[in-house]
Amino acid sequence: MYLFYCEQVGTLNYLAPVFEKLSKLRINFLIFSNRDFSSKKINYKIENIKLKKMKKKLFHLLVKKKVKKVICSLTINSYIQKKIIDSCKSQKIPTIGILDFWVNIRERFFFKNKQKILPDKILNIDHFTKKKLLRLGISENKIITVGHPYFENIEKIKFRTFKQKNILFISQPINKNNKIKFKLNKNFFINNYFRLSKKIDQKLIFILHPDINISKKNKSKIGPIDTLNIEKLKKSIGIIGLYSSVIVSALLLNKPVYVLKKNKEFLNNDFVSHYKFNKKIFYNLEKFNSSIKISIKKKKFFFFRNSTNLVLNSILS
Repeated sequence: MYLFYCEQVGTLNYLAPVFEKLSKLRINFLIFSNRDFSSKKINYKIENIKLKKMKKKLFHLLVKKKVKKVICSLTINSYIQKKIIDSCKSQKIPTIGILDFWVNIRERFFFKNKQKILPDKILNIDHFTKKKLLRLGISENKIITVGHPYFENIEKIKFRTFKQKNILFISQPINKNNKIKFKLNKNFFINNYFRLSKKIDQKLIFILHPDINISKKNKSKIGPIDTLNIEKLKKSIGIIGLYSSVIVSALLLNKPVYVLKKNKEFLNNDFVSHYKFNKKIFYNLEKFNSSIKISIKKKKFFFFRNSTNLVLNSILS
């Protein structure tokens, strides 16, 4: 039995192609989380784990079900993640941590910025994230570079043009960590949405992150509010956001992206050049608006090819 602990939707997206392969191979696995994902369109059963019952639940899952390996998301300041890794170490059960994005890497390995939490192995995206892991003093033999299964699937989608002229505004939760790191105020996304909605001619759809609650007052002022799925992303003509995985997905689909604020940690020059994103990222609104009206033929690049198999092999080895 292989056990997967997922705290974030991003980790579920990352692992979805892996779950599909495990099912085809008829390998037993169990997914559990402290969050309720019932509102999401997820094809796999997720067992919910409550914080108060966690120790008892963990003992049952790890011992009674004869767990071979535990694979968990690497979430900032996650108490449950810490307990899972500690419990596995005490029972000599191997652990794998999933690094599924390029931002906030240090914070994923230090509980409350103090105690280092390290799984036995870390599934790493590329040489950019590996460099950051090595700077944290993490041993190279713990790091396995596998790419990103979700982005591998995105890359397989054919470029198409659609009649709809929607631009998606991607919101994100503002926590203490990113508030300080990116110098954001609590109304950063709402204020930018109102500002840009007056300057963009196309329909601007506010994509509500599942961890965000908007006041009734702001909801009444905002235009269309929606949740995100891949079909809406495919049919959009442009994306506005800060640093979410949606930005990378949009760029891989040849969509122009207006980035609300520059930051050195993500979308820096080396990263943008390596992934050939140069002509699709904009910090100037006029240039972004102009790019929407121009159809640029782009050569297909496959940076994340074979990621799913690499992740699968790392889990099963």
